[in-house]
Amino acid sequence: MGLVFACLVTLIVAAFGPGVAQAHPTGTTLLTVTRSGGTVSFDVLIPLDKLGVAVGKNMTDHPADAIAEQTPALRDMFTNGVQLGVSTGNADDRWPVTVETLELGNFEGADQLHAHLTALSKSGPIPDTFVLTYHVLVDVLANHDVYVAAKTKSDGSADLLGTISKRHPSLVMTLARPTAIDVRSMIGHGLNHFRTGTDYIVFLALIAGSTAFARSTVFAGSRKRRRVVDLAYRTTAFTIGHSISLALAAGGVLSPPSKPIETGIAITVLLSAVHLARPIAPKRSEPVMALLFGLIHGFGFVGTLGALGLRGSELFIATLGFNIGIEIAQLGADLIIAPPLWWLARSPAARYVVAFPAAVVAVGWIVERTVGVVNPLESLVAFVAGVPERLGLALLALAGIVAIVRRYGRRPSVLPSIRRQSDLA
Repeated sequence: MGLVFACLVTLIVAAFGPGVAQAHPTGTTLLTVTRSGGTVSFDVLIPLDKLGVAVGKNMTDHPADAIAEQTPALRDMFTNGVQLGVSTGNADDRWPVTVETLELGNFEGADQLHAHLTALSKSGPIPDTFVLTYHVLVDVLANHDVYVAAKTKSDGSADLLGTISKRHPSLVMTLARPTAIDVRSMIGHGLNHFRTGTDYIVFLALIAGSTAFARSTVFAGSRKRRRVVDLAYRTTAFTIGHSISLALAAGGVLSPPSKPIETGIAITVLLSAVHLARPIAPKRSEPVMALLFGLIHGFGFVGTLGALGLRGSELFIATLGFNIGIEIAQLGADLIIAPPLWWLARSPAARYVVAFPAAVVAVGWIVERTVGVVNPLESLVAFVAGVPERLGLALLALAGIVAIVRRYGRRPSVLPSIRRQSDLA
């Protein structure tokens, strides 16, 4: 039901929306590639608060002065951290990278480093296919993503080629012709976007947790069915919410700044964690909460579409495929995360064991996205909840620990029986 609604909303808004998506998520790098003969050029936008972590300096108080002061270190970082060539393993195949300019940029109110790089092929024109390996920031920040787009169209718009992260620092780039926008490729981008969005994954776990720990007086079999139905209702409400806002943002109808949206997403995680520990709203209103929170998350989902310059049917196809990919990933995450949470629900007190860490992580995200202080738990969170599979394993291990404590922590003491035997003797 949720997927059908998502497709319907996408069709209506993306097909008739007047604008073009023009955003990439707060906290990510946007790298745009242009090829001309034997030279390939890169325009890189990096958030200064994230960049400060890599160089170990505050880059946000006086950004222009900070960039000028750190210019030698930044040049070395790009020269050593960006590699191009026909393969990833042979150093002789790499093309020299030159840092042309480093200057202060701005995107949606957030200060950025705007770097312009060029790479020169050692043997004639740049081939149609080559490999980009990018280590800037992704080696330092475990959860940092780089969106790579290529300007291959006559109107100057860009094609999304893929994303780079710490787990996948290399990307095969094909610039022979404009990349075709099709539903299949955009489904893959939607899958990848959800799977690498730790805050989305944690939020979905909290939705599943609210159904797992919901109090019920019905019989065990009915309770299990009730949990499945409740999870379906809340997930569908979340789907409806983020489908509406994703379509509105992709169609250019609404384009809120990305930084407040990313902060709002962290706040929804915090509120959901608090609600799991101690309900702050009636049970019947939980689907409405999921829908409202989904509206906020949908504006964050539009990030991957930000590197594309699409209109009309292409915009509809991209948004539709991307939304389907998110839904598939979301359903898969439910299947992985919900069962261990339902097992944990055998111990009602375990709700605090789930809610408290999620709340701490959410507070860290809020501080990071408002003040610019890097979350010290980021590496740990990325390791535990970077993908649904790892979070599912972590919850399964936690459920096992809780089960052991419940079983052996309540074992009756043998001392009274010993005393009774002694009295009889």
